[in-house]
Amino acid sequence: MTQKKEINLKNINVQIFVSVFLSLISISAYFIISSYTEAIANEERNVLKRLEAITETTALQIDGNEQEAMFNAHPDKDGIHSLTEDSIYFKIHNILANVAEVNSLHSPIYIAVYNFETEEFLMSVSSEDKVFFRHEYTSYPQQVIEQYHEGGEIPMYVDEYGSWLSSFTPLKNDKGDVVAIIQTDVTFDDFLSSTQGQLIKNIMFSIGVLLVIGLIMFFSLRRVLKKDKTAKLELVRSKKIIQEKQEELVDSITYALRIQQAILPTDGLIKSSLPENFVLYKPKDIVAGDFYWLEAKDDVVLFSAADCTGHGVPGAMVSVVCHNALNRAAREFNLSNPGKILDKTRELVIATFDESDQEVKDGMDIALCALHSAGESSKGKGESWELEYAGANNPLWIIREGEIIETKASKQPIGMYTDPKPFTSHTIDLQKGDTIYIFSDGYVDQFGGEKGKKFKPSRFRKLLLSMQEQSMDKQCHLLDEAFEDWRGELEQIDDVCVIGVRV
Repeated sequence: MTQKKEINLKNINVQIFVSVFLSLISISAYFIISSYTEAIANEERNVLKRLEAITETTALQIDGNEQEAMFNAHPDKDGIHSLTEDSIYFKIHNILANVAEVNSLHSPIYIAVYNFETEEFLMSVSSEDKVFFRHEYTSYPQQVIEQYHEGGEIPMYVDEYGSWLSSFTPLKNDKGDVVAIIQTDVTFDDFLSSTQGQLIKNIMFSIGVLLVIGLIMFFSLRRVLKKDKTAKLELVRSKKIIQEKQEELVDSITYALRIQQAILPTDGLIKSSLPENFVLYKPKDIVAGDFYWLEAKDDVVLFSAADCTGHGVPGAMVSVVCHNALNRAAREFNLSNPGKILDKTRELVIATFDESDQEVKDGMDIALCALHSAGESSKGKGESWELEYAGANNPLWIIREGEIIETKASKQPIGMYTDPKPFTSHTIDLQKGDTIYIFSDGYVDQFGGEKGKKFKPSRFRKLLLSMQEQSMDKQCHLLDEAFEDWRGELEQIDDVCVIGVRV
């Protein structure tokens, strides 16, 4: 009877192993196929970025004025028949040919000119030895027209000659006008042949690893099953310990959040101190390295958007040091000039970190504003305002009558720096209806969209300009909605702080 039980136990062990291993094979096969597809997509993005870098660096080597003059000097098709017929053509051709050779391009790199009046694309110079001067370029993708003045990557498209990955960059003259584009391509077949070999090797390696894991599982599983009861008890105990530690950690961080929230200005203080405003504040984790600060002194209101080194608990610890330094600069040293406040804040932050035995290079980027009420306007249009601003890497944007007026920050942080200089204060006379924006870099640096790229300042500018007819509360909602739509399923990479004030 005992022998039968042992035999049954062995059979059960084998059955369990086979079931688990088959399940592992099925799951691995699914992920291998998925990873293959994802790897192809990732490699496609890498190739597009490489092509973009090639066209951008090539554009830096070519004089846009010379290209424009040469093209206009020969208005007829085949106006240039050979490489050496025109010295400028020959010069540009040599640059393109050298770029193609250095980068091992199988397809030519070429320059084309678009005539918006005739809606024709004409070839100019190519890296090929054969000359196609002013021949019509008909197989271009639509993105070339849509992004003619900006350039960019062109994901896979199909024309009469095959499937392509491409990128182009505008070539400009001294006036900043686009005179042509530089475009380079890779055939999709070349792209696949250069990536599939390595991908197949990776897959074979994964299968080999899977087999090794299977053997290890077989012997490990036998030992585990013999001690199943003990293992389960240990697992329950370990899980309980982990849960307790996790709860303690979350409780600690949550309490740290209460401390950090306590140092932030209240909604009531902000509403009573500033005109129409909003604060969009989105920590990446429970606590944040970003914070906003406000101090009302007599007839001036100081407010700032700050971005400390890091995020989460480390960033929050630095933010407390920097917040305390701002408070001391404004209260203890009675400063109200933004540049002087940042100078003193830097001094206090460095002094705090100098007390440590270890070298601490953490600090903060910040945009700091001082809003002064100048009383009734001399033009009889209500109360007038004056704004003083100083920044450490973070700029000030003012939108007035549909345009953004940017005041750049000092290119240095609050903290240790090799060549520190006094922070510069800027004074701006505000007009009724002006909208002030200060922000950390978390919003514009967020990855998202269809291609997983950064949001970027240019898109942020357009977004702010598009919502100027809205109230500040509505603007805050639209900014938050746009950020989440852009991020999609991707992780938020940094803390976000955006402050808007309308006078």
